Amino acid sequence: ILTALGVYTNGQTYGTGYQVVTQALDGQAVQNDIGIMKLFATVGTYWTGIAGGIFTPSLTIGAGLGVQVASFTDGLIDQRLLILLCMAAFLAGATQSPVTASVIVMEMTGCQPVLIWLLICCLISSIISRQFNPKPFYHMAAGRFRQRIKEEMPKDMKENP
Repeated sequence: ILTALGVYTNGQTYGTGYQVVTQALDGQAVQNDIGIMKLFATVGTYWTGIAGGIFTPSLTIGAGLGVQVASFTDGLIDQRLLILLCMAAFLAGATQSPVTASVIVMEMTGCQPVLIWLLICCLISSIISRQFNPKPFYHMAAGRFRQRIKEEMPKDMKENP
């Protein structure tokens, strides 16, 4: 599946996605469905257990979705603004950390004037995300890790922590 997605997107779903984000923010042409394809690649990677991360792919997926949203506005709204908002919102939805997501995108791009809009998008995204899963991703991952460690501990250590 990952190979098929990579071939379909000319390799744009491989790796971190920095090139895709840079091209999109520079106004260069980016495959219109790259956000959805990167989402499928990230989910596929996660399901197989391959180390692929959530943080950086979330930014790339958000940028790709921003390109798609911008195509619907027909140039009415600046594509770069929509990309920034979607990057921050997707990261906030994935991590349920709206302040962190908005500040990270603002710091990465140097776009301090849009911080209030980033915060608004991130808060909305985080609220929506909590409707699907009330526990933040990193809290769930830490809980699973702790459970796995407990299961692997020798019995005498479990009784005498």
